[in-house]
Amino acid sequence: MQVGSAAPGVATGGFFIAFNHQRDKHGPRKCLFGTKCISKNPYFCIKKTCHMSAGPTLKGIDHRYGYVRIMYEAGQLPAFMDIFKHVPKTVVARDMNMKVDAFNKLLQFPDRFSLERIDELAQLVDMELDVMVAMWLRHYREWKKTKTSGDELH
Repeated sequence: MQVGSAAPGVATGGFFIAFNHQRDKHGPRKCLFGTKCISKNPYFCIKKTCHMSAGPTLKGIDHRYGYVRIMYEAGQLPAFMDIFKHVPKTVVARDMNMKVDAFNKLLQFPDRFSLERIDELAQLVDMELDVMVAMWLRHYREWKKTKTSGDELH
């Protein structure tokens, strides 16, 4: 990384994550890793440092699940729905043996999530069930708050 100063970041699972892209005074953001960056997020850079997978090593499991755990541990994943910025909903639905429409309904109505489904998601992203339940619970409370405030308006 030849960019003047070393970026604060985390090295884990064959990846190095830097938490801020550099910004040029007169232009768009510049990635710390140049063309080797695999991030589409404007707030951090990800560079694959070896051929290891960041996520679970089971054959057929998408490697992007590992990013979720990495970003959570780095404090960069504050909300339950942020998971789907890193792993597409279609991939998660497929891996949970659900149709995409049914999975979207679960996300739209979080009160329909079962503990079993939350556990499946926690296993996919290699996180503790307690952590995933806490993330879901924050999401549920926000949804409930907007739902009840919306009901009062009508």
